Amino acid sequence: MLLRRLAEALRRQDWFTVLIEFLIVVVGIFVGLQVSNWNEERVFANQEQAYLGQLHDEIAGNLRTLSHRATFTARVVEGGQRALAHLESGGACEPRCADLLVDLFHASQVWGTAQATTTADELRRLGLPRDLALRERIRPYYQYLSGWETVNQTPPPFRERVRGHLAPDVARILWQDCYEITEGQVERLLDGCTASLQGRADVADSMRRAAADDALPGQLRFWLVQNIYAMIHYPEMAGHAEDAIASIEAELGGAGSR
Repeated sequence: MLLRRLAEALRRQDWFTVLIEFLIVVVGIFVGLQVSNWNEERVFANQEQAYLGQLHDEIAGNLRTLSHRATFTARVVEGGQRALAHLESGGACEPRCADLLVDLFHASQVWGTAQATTTADELRRLGLPRDLALRERIRPYYQYLSGWETVNQTPPPFRERVRGHLAPDVARILWQDCYEITEGQVERLLDGCTASLQGRADVADSMRRAAADDALPGQLRFWLVQNIYAMIHYPEMAGHAEDAIASIEAELGGAGSR
């Protein structure tokens, strides 16, 4: 209808009507584009809020895992220090062979579950969050994570070396009684697990082989230093996670009130 009126005005050379009809067309297109842009912006903003909610949950889950990991690391250090003292003493393991072997086994452990970054990686790909200040408040936590693999999640030579001294039947008992993993990601090093190891000749033999390995104390010292460093810095990592969570919660709360 509008185009027909415009054509008729052109034939009549009614330039005022042509101008009015033309302006109506332009304004209609402009309004249509603005509405489309507004809808796209609203959809993208909703998507951003959903992603921020997922990022909040990702960091909160990592923080809970970090608490378990700190307990795990403390047990690695405790066992490692006792085992190192024995190795450096040069004495026989009796009557504590089973306890010392558990300490060596625990000291050789590496936390196997990496911190989750899937949501953060997707937000980075999308250029989100768009608020640069919020992005800067979240960034320190993920910067901290990016280099953490080299601290105490990279298996050390000590791990391979000490396990080379374990008799297979002894290793089976250690894995069954002294270690567990729940929910597919929470690892625990269990104490009070020596009942099946007490008095076994292969336990004493495993300890004698370990004690005769001159390279073992130095490798254990290195691994202890890595894990002690981690224990010192876990609270800082947790602080960055808590700051990121608080910043996201403030953004989500503010968005909900607008």
